[in-house]
Amino acid sequence: MVLTLLLPLLASLQSLPRPVSPAASLQSLPRPASTADQLSAPELTVNPPHRVFLPGESVSLPCSAPSTANVSRIQFFRNGQRIDVGELQRSQYNGSSLQLSRVSDSHNGEYSCEYWEIQSGREIPSERSRPIPIAVTAWPPAPELTMSSQHRIFLRGESVTLTCSAPRTAKVSGFWFFRDGRRISSRELQWSQYNVRSLQLSCVSDTEAGVYNCGYWETESGRRIPSERSQNFPIAVTDLPPQPELSMDPPSGAVSEGFSLNFICMAPRDARERRFHFYKDGIELVPGDLGSEISTVEPRSVNVSVLSIPRAGPNVTGEFTCGYEENVAGRWVLSPRSQVATVTGNFTVSAHDACLVLELVVGGSFFLINGLIFLVSYRLF
Repeated sequence: MVLTLLLPLLASLQSLPRPVSPAASLQSLPRPASTADQLSAPELTVNPPHRVFLPGESVSLPCSAPSTANVSRIQFFRNGQRIDVGELQRSQYNGSSLQLSRVSDSHNGEYSCEYWEIQSGREIPSERSRPIPIAVTAWPPAPELTMSSQHRIFLRGESVTLTCSAPRTAKVSGFWFFRDGRRISSRELQWSQYNVRSLQLSCVSDTEAGVYNCGYWETESGRRIPSERSQNFPIAVTDLPPQPELSMDPPSGAVSEGFSLNFICMAPRDARERRFHFYKDGIELVPGDLGSEISTVEPRSVNVSVLSIPRAGPNVTGEFTCGYEENVAGRWVLSPRSQVATVTGNFTVSAHDACLVLELVVGGSFFLINGLIFLVSYRLF
C-alpha cells in the first residue's frame, strides 16, 4: 500500500528541473559582441602606387575609414609601432593621410592604420588595416659615356658614336640617351653588347648639337628604377672655315728668271689662332722649297700670309693654291683651298748651260766628220 502511494510521488519529482551551478549558468548566457567585431578595418593605400621608392621621393599613405564611421582620430603604425605624426586633418571621407617627404632608409617598413570612434562616451579602436610594405632603395650607380672622337666640335656631315656602359654588376633592363635633358627616341639606339648600348649620329647637323648624357634602368617590384645620369658631353656643329683668297705679284703670273715671285693668301675673317698652307700642283710647300719663305704680313696679324720666292727659276711654273687652319675649341679645322693661281715663265739659258751645249755640239761634229771620212775611204778602197 505504501509503495503504491510513493511511486507517483517519485515520478513527479523526476520531472522537476535540476539545480545548476552558478558557473554553468554564466556559460550558458549569450556573450556580447566585442568592440573589434563592431568596427571594421580601414583601407590603407599608397600614392604613388609603388612598393619601391627612391631617396628623396615623397609618398602619401591615405587611411580611409568606412563612410558610416564616426571617426574621432586615426593612428598610423610602422612595423607594429605607433607613429607620432601629430594632429592629422580629416578628409571629406573621414580619412587622413600620412605624408612621407623625402624618404630615406629610415622609412623602410610595413605600414598600417586604425581609426577610433566614440561610443557611449568611450573611444573604441577599429581593427588594423591591411599592412603595406614600403622599401627605399638607392639610385643605381651612373654609367660611363664615351665618344668615338675626342672632338667636341664637329663639321656638318661628320659622324660620331656615343657609347653608354653600365657597371658589370648592374641588372640592366634598358638604356636612355638624353640631349639637352630630353630623352632621345630608342629607335636611334643600337645594341653593342651586354650592359652597353650605342647612339650613332650620322651626318651631324644643327639638330644634333647639344649636351648629351645617358642612363639605364633596373626593374624591381615591377617598377623601373632609373640610374644616376652619366657625365655630360657637349657637341657643337660648325661649318668649314670660308675659302681664302690667293693673289700674286706679278698679277699676270708671268715671271722671268731671277725675278721675285710673291703669293698673298688672305683669310676672310678674324681668328685667334690660324695656320696657313701653300700648295704647288697639289703638294704642300714648306719653307725652303723652290727657295721660298713663308711669313705673315705683320707679327700681330693672322689674317694674311705671304709665300715669297726671291729668285724665280723654271721650277716655279705650275698651279699654286693656299688654305689655312683655325683652332676651334681645341680642334684644328682646315679651310677649303683657294682658287688656282697659274705661274708661267720666260726663262733664258744661262752662260754655264750655253757652254755645255757648245761642247756637246763640237764633240758631236767631230764624231760625225770622222765617221764620214771612214765611210768614204771604205767605198774608194
